[in-house]
Amino acid sequence: MNEEVTVIIPAYNAAKVIEDAIASVQKQTFSNWHLLIVENGSTDDTTSVCVSFCQEDSRISLVHSPKGVSNARNFGLGQVKTPWFTFLDADDQLLPKALESLLKNAPGQDLVIGQYTKATEDFSGKSKAYQAEQIQDYLVEALSDATKKAVVGGTLFSAQFIKAQHLRFNSDLAHAEDSVFMLTCLKNARAFTVVDTPVYQYTYSADSATRSAGSKLVTEFTGAIEQVYRLCRGESAKVINAGYLFALTQFLIISVNGLFNSSAPLKEQVKQAKEALTQPVYAQALAEIDLMPVPRSKKIMIQLLKQKNWLLYGLACRGKARLNRRKG
Repeated sequence: MNEEVTVIIPAYNAAKVIEDAIASVQKQTFSNWHLLIVENGSTDDTTSVCVSFCQEDSRISLVHSPKGVSNARNFGLGQVKTPWFTFLDADDQLLPKALESLLKNAPGQDLVIGQYTKATEDFSGKSKAYQAEQIQDYLVEALSDATKKAVVGGTLFSAQFIKAQHLRFNSDLAHAEDSVFMLTCLKNARAFTVVDTPVYQYTYSADSATRSAGSKLVTEFTGAIEQVYRLCRGESAKVINAGYLFALTQFLIISVNGLFNSSAPLKEQVKQAKEALTQPVYAQALAEIDLMPVPRSKKIMIQLLKQKNWLLYGLACRGKARLNRRKG
């Protein structure tokens, strides 16, 4: 399959990292690509760095959009003239065979989903097609593990499918906007393929917004969770339960990266967490979730919340926050 692919890179203050992202596209074993860099309000040298690449490689172009990653992605979507496209964050990289691996599974599909690199995981290289009722099964998987299975990086999208469904990123969402977009794509897809092959290299950042913000994360995630609840409405009990797990997973992320990731006394952190859990989207999920299908690691934390064992919950979140800081 030799159809052209567009790679969209949103770029905001990315001068120090975007060269590696661009180089990873240039090193692809599949060469019929167009790289569209969407700069969105940078105050560093992002534009000049990108211009130099555009001058050297005619397959690369630079455009400008309003500030915000969703605005940049949406602007990029409006510029796509190829049958397929994919997204690449400016601080991440595509593995050399990424486009080749995704494209060979693309005929007849609305999406082709690849994997992130994981040092401790083996990949089979096999592919699995989903259609009809099978799509709900994967939707449950994606809702249950959204940080890995409901992200746009490493996914090849059919431009015709996205256009026909009028799909766009919600620029009003401060967090999890890519998960909402991806989950919407999965729900509306007629057929897609998941490839158990690593195609995308993710860069861990200790400065990520979800790893540095405080209790304001509680309300900033609310809009995304409300949208996910709307997506799940009218679906099977498994999908609805997975929607509750999505909400509580966001609460765990907020707890580790925000509420318990500071030098404040544990008592004060617990007070903030208690107040956060009264938000309707989290309270509903905690009250109605069926824990039977929930993975053990998350189940333990949710059980602590149900039991109101705030001391153990807080200490566990603090420990995870320390581990995250060491990674960074």
